Amino acid sequence: MIGQNDMDANSQMKDLSVVADFHGHLCAGLAFTYRIVRAALRELEISDDPGKRLIAVVETADACGIDTLQIVAGCTMGRGNLNVHDYGKHAYTLIDKTTGKAVRIVRRKDWDIDKIDPIAARLRGPVFAGTATADERSLFDLRMENAASVILSMPEESLFTIHSFSTKVPKKTKVFAQVECIRCSEMVAENRTVHVNGQPYCIPCSRKL
Repeated sequence: MIGQNDMDANSQMKDLSVVADFHGHLCAGLAFTYRIVRAALRELEISDDPGKRLIAVVETADACGIDTLQIVAGCTMGRGNLNVHDYGKHAYTLIDKTTGKAVRIVRRKDWDIDKIDPIAARLRGPVFAGTATADERSLFDLRMENAASVILSMPEESLFTIHSFSTKVPKKTKVFAQVECIRCSEMVAENRTVHVNGQPYCIPCSRKL
């Protein structure tokens, strides 16, 4: 299912429902990133088991779409092929580690989910704040599902830009020795220590000095 490159709207919604089950609900953010991942797989010519070939770099730590990336592209923190940087950008770089081919896909400046459904936009604040009524929450969920369907059918060029390039494939993650933080006595990977006066500190403890 996920390996196919040519999918109609119904197939995409079925595909996306797997992501929604993992995420907890269907929303515009999942659909938007789904389109990004599908475009990346097409550009990199990857169809089967993408997680074995891909390395992903995400430039936002606060986005529903990261769950899409994990399910559809097979990139996870545990597998070591998902790198998340909290830059606040809806930008996704996917690298084929077998070829060095890569794409960086960025949300268009003029793209705005609120334009698709102003009512959902108005409800988002109360829903996220936990102050929405049950009826408002139900209406929001319904309109988010509709928005997701709209996003799946929109022209790709109206959603994001794609920049293709070649890059040096990052080396595999090294396993570092564990050392004891001089302040809290907890063990920490050696490459994540901060040395002060020749003594190793974990990052949180180093910030308290």
